[in-house]
Amino acid sequence: MVSVEVLNKVDLFKGLNNEELEKIARICQEHTFEEGQLCVSEGGKAEDLYILQKGKVAIELEIRYSGRRVKAAIATLGPGRIFGWSALVEPHVLTASASCEEKAEVIAIKGADLLDLFQKDNHIGYVVMKNLAAVIGLRLTRTRQRLAIELERAAAGER
Repeated sequence: MVSVEVLNKVDLFKGLNNEELEKIARICQEHTFEEGQLCVSEGGKAEDLYILQKGKVAIELEIRYSGRRVKAAIATLGPGRIFGWSALVEPHVLTASASCEEKAEVIAIKGADLLDLFQKDNHIGYVVMKNLAAVIGLRLTRTRQRLAIELERAAAGER
């Protein structure tokens, strides 16, 4: 079972007490992805939220521009970071892909189970969703920056 001490280090759970973290720990599972393995695929159904414990995961978007398709890495995640957050937000469709740059050990939480916990304990839901909004906001900013870079590259290549 995942320990409260491990969850206490995760930004998504910042502001929760040990009793609340224990409730979350009960619905966690540990999983391993191999280097090069695709963890989640953009456009797919989001069922699980993942917390990276060890390794590196690249968050990638497919950008279509002038008939071309470009994969853009918008972030490289290290331990304590999350991916698959769409499991908590309707319509539960993955907004990006995640692939392992090296072997990754993760904590997986079924989105439906976490949302059920939020219904039972509104404080946990409020804190986690507030923290999730911060993660989404930061990812959106990075995505816009990366998109601008990719568009500049594409435009330069067309000249």
